[in-house]
Amino acid sequence: MQSIVIHTGAIALLAAAFAGPASAAEDVTAVKVAKPDASKLRGVDRLVIVCTTLMWALVLFSPACDAHMTIGENTLAPDAFTAFCLRKPERCASSDHVQQITLDNDKLQQLIRVNIAVNRAITPQSNPPGRELPWREHAKIGNCVQYVLAKRSQLLDLGFPSSALLLVVATIPSGEDHLVLIVVTDRGDYVLDNLRANVVYWRKLFYRWVDRSSPKNPLLWQAITPGFETSSYSLIN
Repeated sequence: MQSIVIHTGAIALLAAAFAGPASAAEDVTAVKVAKPDASKLRGVDRLVIVCTTLMWALVLFSPACDAHMTIGENTLAPDAFTAFCLRKPERCASSDHVQQITLDNDKLQQLIRVNIAVNRAITPQSNPPGRELPWREHAKIGNCVQYVLAKRSQLLDLGFPSSALLLVVATIPSGEDHLVLIVVTDRGDYVLDNLRANVVYWRKLFYRWVDRSSPKNPLLWQAITPGFETSSYSLIN
């Protein structure tokens, strides 16, 4: 029976990806916020959705494992994020009820589409020498920060709980600091990253994980331990 469910779920999303604008749009008609429009997805974007769905079909309904980041002591939030929260307090409200996303095909489809749409909408630009670009959630140009805030904003507008949408600082193999969005699900922590189109399980990346925003209060941050994880961890653990 479980095998039937897996194949049915995968086929449903594959059909939506290949069916074109009409049927794909029907999947998101209940969403009030007009964010990523399925009619604007390119053929290559549909291919990303298909490939990611095939990968996820292997694990989406399998028993969840211990797949979440281990948290250490409290740390300070980045000053620029604190300034962002002063400008946008509604985006930084604390939450007494910590929630995880129940990761089904509909939620996965939304994550993939938001990731693709935002990655395509923002023109990459590094910080000018000696100063940092302000943290904004509706920027047209920017670095990894603007991508993360835009994705978080769109997912909040789609009804995702803020306690499941965490900002995470990492060091990438080049040695640069990098910001990604982590979505906390009942299947583990998954990464929305401007460096890749697909939604990635956090242990699959060669990143050194540094710290993240707290699920209860975005203005409080927490160290991640151990700080280094490798992609040798199997997707199906």
